[in-house]
Amino acid sequence: MDDRRAERLLRPGRDLPSVGRRTPLGGGLVRHASALTALLSPTVNCYRRLHQTLVPDRADCRLDDRRAMVRVVTSGPRSTYVENRLPSAAANPYLVLAAMVAAGIDGLVNRLELPPEDRDGDKLPSSLSEALTALEADTVLCDALGQQLVRWFLLVKRQLEIDTVSRAKAEGREEMQAERELYFQFL
Repeated sequence: MDDRRAERLLRPGRDLPSVGRRTPLGGGLVRHASALTALLSPTVNCYRRLHQTLVPDRADCRLDDRRAMVRVVTSGPRSTYVENRLPSAAANPYLVLAAMVAAGIDGLVNRLELPPEDRDGDKLPSSLSEALTALEADTVLCDALGQQLVRWFLLVKRQLEIDTVSRAKAEGREEMQAERELYFQFL
C-alpha cells in the first residue's frame, strides 16, 4: 500500500475504514470473545478488572478506544498496530496465543467481518463462571484446543477456584482473603 492511500485509510481520529471492517482475524476474535474470556482472564479476581473505566466490557473493535476489546491504534500510516485488551497478567501466554490463533483462523475460514463501530458488541462475561460456560459451549475453540485440555481447564477452574471462593464466602470469610490464600500458594 502506498503512503498516500495508507494516509487516507488510517487518518488519526477517524472511524475504522470499511477495509478495516473486513478483517476476518479480528472478526474471529470478536465472535469468540465470550469463550476467549475464560482463557484470557482465567481467575475469579480478573472479573473485578473487566467492566471498569478504560477496560473492555464488550466484544468489539474500535479505533483508538481504550474501552474496546480489540483496539486499533494509529498515528499515521507507518505507526499502526492492533492490540487485544482482554488478556490478564494471570493468563497463561501459551493458552492465550493458542486460543487467539484458533479464533482468528475461524474468522479467516468463515470470512467473519467485524461488527460496525456504531453498534455495541455483545457484553463480555461478568464472572469466571459465565466465561467457563461460554468456553464449554464454543465448539470451535474446544475442538481447536482439544476436548481433554478444555475439560481439564473447566474442572480445575470450577472445582479448585470457584468452589473454594464460594465455600469461603458461605463460611463468612472475606472473598479477597480466600483468593489470596488460593493464589499465593502458587507463587
